[in-house]
Amino acid sequence: MSSRNHKRFEKELAAKGYTITNAHWQPFGGNVEMIGREGGWGVKWNAGEFREYVFGYSAEVVLSNIDKLGMNAG
Repeated sequence: MSSRNHKRFEKELAAKGYTITNAHWQPFGGNVEMIGREGGWGVKWNAGEFREYVFGYSAEVVLSNIDKLGMNAG
């Protein structure tokens, strides 16, 4: 995916030493009771031997969550 938001996520993760592996947008929809709405952005990256994932209903929420990450020690 080469969207403007994907590039923003990639830039923010790279600044922290991570490599993005996937970013996708899913349209909003219903979900089962007490789980909340489904949809929004999902971003996955490599963090050493682990794969990390962050979700957000908007690009700004995802960027805020990325900003809260620590630096990659690996």
